Amino acid sequence: MINIHTIHAAQEGDEDAIQQIFESFKQLMIFKTKKYFFHGGDREDVMQEAMIGLLKAINAYDENKNASFTTFALLCIKRQIITALKNSNSGKNRILNMAVSTSSDDEDEADLTYDNKSFNFYNPEEIYLSKEKMKYLNKYLKTHLSPMENEIFEYMLAEMTYTEIAEKTGRELKSVDNSIQRIKKKLKTFIEEYEKE
Repeated sequence: MINIHTIHAAQEGDEDAIQQIFESFKQLMIFKTKKYFFHGGDREDVMQEAMIGLLKAINAYDENKNASFTTFALLCIKRQIITALKNSNSGKNRILNMAVSTSSDDEDEADLTYDNKSFNFYNPEEIYLSKEKMKYLNKYLKTHLSPMENEIFEYMLAEMTYTEIAEKTGRELKSVDNSIQRIKKKLKTFIEEYEKE
């Protein structure tokens, strides 16, 4: 059972508190991800969405408005996975199942519908196995994401569309897409390493 003090600490960025929450939800997230599959993706893609879900659940939780944190977090995780699955199947939001793109730039350019691309990260989740793993993720993101990628990642978590991110950063839509593909690839690399532990 996660107490409210731990949740508040996690919302303030306390690594130990965040790690404690992720450890508590690890098995539940693994269980939930086994029930879903993205067209053109794999289990790591589903786990990535689950991870994005829990992290944002932490950020969005308000004990005065929501039910218990466990109920809220599980709902957020489920919604994130289902939303990503729908977007993946619709063909309009390929970002959700393209952590590693094998398409050429020309193919991507022709197939992108930037105005409609949004991330719908209603609640994020990121699984951590141990305190060391939690610290590793933070270091990994700091060392592997460029300043621009870090900025774009924050906008992704804020559920912005490609167009909105482009406007915020002053970059071309294709440039934003390229950055997002790099971010997804780096996150997937971390997840793959995580699951080997």
